[in-house]
Amino acid sequence: MNDNFIVTGSRDSSLKIWDLSLAKCVSTTRGHPTKVRDLKCNNTRKKFYTLGVEGVAKSWDATTCREDLIFDLPETEETVCLTVSPQGDLIAVGSKNLVSLVDMRSGSLIDTIVSQDRDMGVRSLSWRHSFVGIGGGQGSMAFYDTRKSGFLMFDNTQNFFKTGIGWLDEDDRFGDLEPCHAVMTHCFDPSGTRLFVGGGPVSSGRKGAYAAIW
Repeated sequence: MNDNFIVTGSRDSSLKIWDLSLAKCVSTTRGHPTKVRDLKCNNTRKKFYTLGVEGVAKSWDATTCREDLIFDLPETEETVCLTVSPQGDLIAVGSKNLVSLVDMRSGSLIDTIVSQDRDMGVRSLSWRHSFVGIGGGQGSMAFYDTRKSGFLMFDNTQNFFKTGIGWLDEDDRFGDLEPCHAVMTHCFDPSGTRLFVGGGPVSSGRKGAYAAIW
């Protein structure tokens, strides 16, 4: 949350605030019924936001570690990632087929975005200026302009990029099919001109990896 305190979410459903100067936990509460899948902070609003596997997003007061808003997402399958707008008032949540944009001041759904990789899940999200970056389970990387309510187009022909070959264990290859690496994480550099994309096979048990700077 700042240079002195951090907040963590765990598989055991707990949220903990840690005082780094004391090197100990100073607050513990139950965040969700089961595991906490993602957590993001916004220092401007002194809030942090959490996402649970049950398909619920929550807003928390960072000074008291108390929830102040609960939102039931329109799609509850494979809710694995969230991101926060630069102003800290909106969040985007990725699920199996959708990205849900939610106003966490009023608890209202303002938009739903259909993923480029339907049925394979949204695996990573980012928010820079008005653009939400969406990394998909089949390797797509797209950017949604929240001002225009549409995807950014490239060369007027497509609205997403795809991950490359990367590395895949030879035992996990299927004939002549190219490996498909999900975008598990992505992040812009401070200038906004370079994008790191990382991931690997989304299927359980398959071994592989992908990392690139675009």
